[in-house]
Amino acid sequence: MKTSRRYATMLSIAALCLVVSGGCARLRADNLAAAASYSVALSGYIYPGQVIPGAGVAAIREGYADGPPWRDTSTALTDGRRDGKAVQSWFWSNMTKRITVRFDLRRSARVTSLAVWPLAGSQTDFDRVEAHVSDTEAGLSASAAIPLDVSGGAAYHGPPLTGRYVLLVCESAKPWMSLSEVEITGDPLGAIAAGAPPPGLVPPPVRDPRQLAELPARARGAVDLARKPGVRIAVSAPPTGNNGATAGSPIPAGVARALIGGGHPQTVRSADGFYADKFLILDLDLGGVRQVDRVIVRSAASDPAKRSYFNGYRVSLKSSAGFWEPVGDADNPLLPGESVDGGYSVTSPSIEKPARYVRVRLRCAPQSGDRIEIGGVEVWGRTIAGVVVQASPRPVLKPRISPAQPRGAVASDYDWILRDRIRAMYAMTGDETNGALLDRITQSGFNTVLMHTMGAAHSADGWPRMAQTLAKIQKQHGLRVIVSWPYGSDERYANAQFGEYQPGGKARWTHAPCPLSAPYWNAVVGDRAEIAARAGLTGLVVDVEMYGADATRYPGPCYCDDCWRRFVSARLGGAPAAAKVDLDNRPAWIAENGLEGDYARWQAQGVSDILRGIRKRVAAVAPHFLFGNLLDLEAIPGLAAGFGTPQRPALVFSETEYSGDFSKTSGQIANIRTSALPALYIPGLWVKPITPPQIPDLAARAAGEGAGYWIWSASAFTDGHYPHASGYTNDEYWKAFRDANNALDTRLKH
Repeated sequence: MKTSRRYATMLSIAALCLVVSGGCARLRADNLAAAASYSVALSGYIYPGQVIPGAGVAAIREGYADGPPWRDTSTALTDGRRDGKAVQSWFWSNMTKRITVRFDLRRSARVTSLAVWPLAGSQTDFDRVEAHVSDTEAGLSASAAIPLDVSGGAAYHGPPLTGRYVLLVCESAKPWMSLSEVEITGDPLGAIAAGAPPPGLVPPPVRDPRQLAELPARARGAVDLARKPGVRIAVSAPPTGNNGATAGSPIPAGVARALIGGGHPQTVRSADGFYADKFLILDLDLGGVRQVDRVIVRSAASDPAKRSYFNGYRVSLKSSAGFWEPVGDADNPLLPGESVDGGYSVTSPSIEKPARYVRVRLRCAPQSGDRIEIGGVEVWGRTIAGVVVQASPRPVLKPRISPAQPRGAVASDYDWILRDRIRAMYAMTGDETNGALLDRITQSGFNTVLMHTMGAAHSADGWPRMAQTLAKIQKQHGLRVIVSWPYGSDERYANAQFGEYQPGGKARWTHAPCPLSAPYWNAVVGDRAEIAARAGLTGLVVDVEMYGADATRYPGPCYCDDCWRRFVSARLGGAPAAAKVDLDNRPAWIAENGLEGDYARWQAQGVSDILRGIRKRVAAVAPHFLFGNLLDLEAIPGLAAGFGTPQRPALVFSETEYSGDFSKTSGQIANIRTSALPALYIPGLWVKPITPPQIPDLAARAAGEGAGYWIWSASAFTDGHYPHASGYTNDEYWKAFRDANNALDTRLKH
C-alpha cells in the first residue's frame, strides 16, 4: 500500500507540472537561437561630406552605409558565452554604428523573451536595440519594431511573439560596439521546415579578390604606351597627414622611372600612418598625342605585415598645356580588411580619348592603417599619325575677395552686448502670447528672446501681424526680440523655386536652394527682415539647418548650371574646355585642375555680396538692426562677411556647444580673429543633456569666451515637446538660470 500511495503522489506532481509549465521535462523554454541559422551585417550612419572609412570618398547622401563583412565561428553568438567570440562594429568615431542580426529559427515558434549582450567587460553597451518578428522573411521589414530594455545588455519580456524569423538591430554612437551573445527563448511550433538552412552562421560569400582584379582583354593593336621610348614620368606624394603621420617625400626620378620600365625593381609608397591623408600622383608625358584606351595600376606589397591598398584612382588627360579633363574613376575591387599576397592590378574604365599627358591620382582613406604601394603603371593605347594640337594657355582669374579688415571699435548699438552679454532664451511659435512664460524669462535674468517662426507667421499677411506682436514683447517685457527665420525649409517659398542646389557628381538634389540665388535670399530673408526692422525688432538671424532640403547642410559648393556658367565666364574667361564639363564631372574637374580654393572663395564671395545687399537695404529702414545666423560659424561660407561689418558684426548663435562641450569654442573664436571675420560668437546650451547644477558654470564660460549664451528651448517648460533632462523640475531649471545670470552680473561688474 505504501508503494502504491507514493506512485500516485508522483503521478499527481507530474500532472501538476504539466498544467503549470507545460511539462517538467523542460524547466524553462528553449534557447531557440542555438538551433537557428543567422547572418550578420555591419553598417554606420554617414552625413554628406564625410569621408567613408574603407571607401575613401565623401558621402553625398545621408543614411546608413554598409561596413566590411563579419566572419567568425558559426556559434559565436549562440555558444552561451559573453566573454568569447564577439561581433565588432565598424570602428569610426564620427558615426552611429549598427549591428544587424537576422535569425531564421527554421520553423515557426512562440517567442517569450529576447536578450542580447555586448562583450563582457568591453563597456560598449547599446544605445538602442529593437527586434522584429515575422512569419516570413519578407515580412520583417513591415513588422512592428519592438524596443528592448538596454539597461545591462538588452532584453524583451512581454507578450509572446509568434514567427519564424527574428531581426535584431543594435545601435550605438560610441567609437565601437560589440555583440557577443543572443538568446531567443521560446517554444517551437512544429517540425523544422522543409528546405530550412543548417544552423549556425551564414557566412558572407567567399570572394577571390585576385579574380576581381584580372585584366580585361587588350584591344587589337593596343600596346603599353608607357614603355615607349621618350616617355617621362614624375611621381609626387603630397605631405599631408596629422597625428604623427609620416609626411610624404619626393620620389627620386630613377625610382619613378622604374614604374614604367618593365622590371619594377623598386616600389613607390605614399605617406604612412593612421589618420594620414595618403595620395600618390603620377604624371606621364607620352611624348606626343596618343589614343589612350585604359590605364592599369599594379599594387605591390614589399612588407607582408603592411597592407598595400588604395581606395581608387582617377585618370585625367590633356592634349596640351590646357586644363586637365577627368575621364574616369576606378575603384579598388578589394574590400576593407581583404588583402592579396604578391599584389594585384586595378584597371580604369574604357577611356578611348586622344591625349599627350596622363595623370593618375591614387588615394587612400584617412582613419586607415594602410598605405599606397605600387609597382607599376601601364597606359594601353595606340599612336596617332599626323596629329598636331595647339597649346592653349590656362586663363584662371583669381576671385576678387574683399580684404580682411580689423574689427576696431563696434557701433554703440552693441554696448548692451559688450556690457551685459546676450542672455537669450529660444522661444517657440505660440510663446509670443504666453505672458507667464515671458515674465518668467525676464525674472530669470534673460535680456533677449530668440523667436522661432513657422506656419501662419510665414504668410504674406501673417508676418507683419506677428512682427507687431513681437514688438509688444520688447515694450511690455523689456526683452529684445531677435527673429529666428528658417533657410531651406520650404516655408512660404519652395526651396528650389528660384534655382536648385546641385552637389555635382552622380547625385541629383531637388529640394535645396542654390546658395547663390539672390531672388531666394531676398524673398525668404530680405523681405521678412525689412518688415521686422520696420516693426522695431532688434534683429533677425537665419537658421541655416535646412530641414526641408535633401540634407540639413550643404556638403560643398553648388555646381548647378547657373553657378557653373557664371564661374567659367567670370574666372576662366569662358574657356570652352571648362564650359562643356557636365554636372557629373564638375567637382572632379575643379579638383584635378587645382581650383577647389578658387571655386569655394568665388561662391563665398557671391553669398557675401547677396547678403551685403540685404543688410544695406534693411539699414536704410533701421540702421541699428542686427543680422546673423544659427547653427555654427560659416555654416554657409560668406555669412559673416555679408551680414556683418567691422563696426556692426554679425551674431553667430552656435549649436556646437549644445551638450556642454566647449572643446571647439576657442578654435572657433580664434578663427574669427585670425580671419578678421566681422562676427560675435554666442554658444548655445540645450537643456536635454545639460542639468541645472551645470548651468551657472557653463553660462559663465560661454559669456567669458563669447558674447553671451542662449538656451534651447522654452518648449521644455511649456508643452514639453522638447523636454529637459529627466529627474529635474521646471522650477529647478528656472532657479539655475536666475543663479547663472546673477553670477554673471557680479562677474561683469568686477
